[in-house]
Amino acid sequence: MKLDTTKIEVAARSEKGKVRKENQDRMRGVATPLGQLYILADGMGGHQGGAIAAEMTVRGLQNYIA
Repeated sequence: MKLDTTKIEVAARSEKGKVRKENQDRMRGVATPLGQLYILADGMGGHQGGAIAAEMTVRGLQNYIA
């Protein structure tokens, strides 16, 4: 069996924009038995608790998958 040795570079960028006071987006890369998984949770448009909800989503998925 021949393994694929392709290399991929990944980058992420997120901005709060001109209107918001905080960036509620959350991103994380996770190593899994099947390979690398990249998780993105978009914030809730400035709603209260949006950053917490996005972080809980990313962490929950990471814990479930890994």
